[in-house]
Amino acid sequence: MNSLTSSIRPRWGAKLAVVAVGVLTPACSLLNPAPSLPSYDEVVEAREHDADEWKRIEQLLATWEQQGELALPSLKLVAHGDGISLRIRALIQDIELDYYGPVQVAADYHAIWRDSHLADDAYLAARVANAGAALGLAAAAIQLEPQHLEARVLLLGLGATAEDASPLDKLVEIIDDNPGCAEAWRLLAELSPFYARPDLAAAAAEVEPWLPVVDPEMLLLLRAETKLANGENERALALLQSCKRRPGRMLRAKAMVANNELQPAQHLLEQLIAEQPEDPIAHFNLGLLAYEYLHDFSLARNKFSRVLELAEGGASIPLLQSTQCRLWLERMDAE
Repeated sequence: MNSLTSSIRPRWGAKLAVVAVGVLTPACSLLNPAPSLPSYDEVVEAREHDADEWKRIEQLLATWEQQGELALPSLKLVAHGDGISLRIRALIQDIELDYYGPVQVAADYHAIWRDSHLADDAYLAARVANAGAALGLAAAAIQLEPQHLEARVLLLGLGATAEDASPLDKLVEIIDDNPGCAEAWRLLAELSPFYARPDLAAAAAEVEPWLPVVDPEMLLLLRAETKLANGENERALALLQSCKRRPGRMLRAKAMVANNELQPAQHLLEQLIAEQPEDPIAHFNLGLLAYEYLHDFSLARNKFSRVLELAEGGASIPLLQSTQCRLWLERMDAE
């Protein structure tokens, strides 16, 4: 049975949730044995190795929280300074994304990549591009720099499908070689439920928080996602009760569906759409609820069509979900 979804693109901004609000989950689990992961002590040691970078990230986030848009000029100078880490550049990109919106930020970073043709710039452009362009940009980064760690992780997330379990194994291999790769751990938290592996999602949740600034709601989302993947629907709903921000409310809708509270879930998703009519994930989730659970095919057709309209307009949605929208629309038209 499919479940409600969100885009697989972890972000670093303090105001942003970084866990999946649900991904498509096959009915059966993987038959392959569980891949090994680094121990918690290895992760702590790797995190300590990057302590200066995480401290710098904490300082930049505090500046943004305190100054808001007044901090943007200085943050942009930091992003273009010599010797700035890619993770810090990604953080500043997320801040810009919050302030300027996806269309402008995607255009800005694609222009930077077009002028530089550097692997890091291709990766940053891929993080904010629509699904089709993101795949090509991430691949371009790897072509330029075959061992580009962040681009390899991003490409695994963008290309994941239910028919191919290899991205999960490849991701665990990356983590085994790079225990301090926070981007890979966060993608593991998102991909694991996709492949019916709540044990791996729980392992990823254990190593959070990566950011020195602890966001209680972010940690609640991680724990609730793990509970939901384990079938503990009531516990997940209890954890999500205090979440006020959009990602927590989206995950609450998923938990309601899992708990067979279909009408409350529909009402919540309609509220989220009313607040942000251009959000393709909310439209997709309501369409999926209508199609698979409520059997309201008129509503499902309307929502899936809207998702495709938003995707054509530049909105970001995983390729798998846009493909499913087309498939379900074709099925309904044929009936």
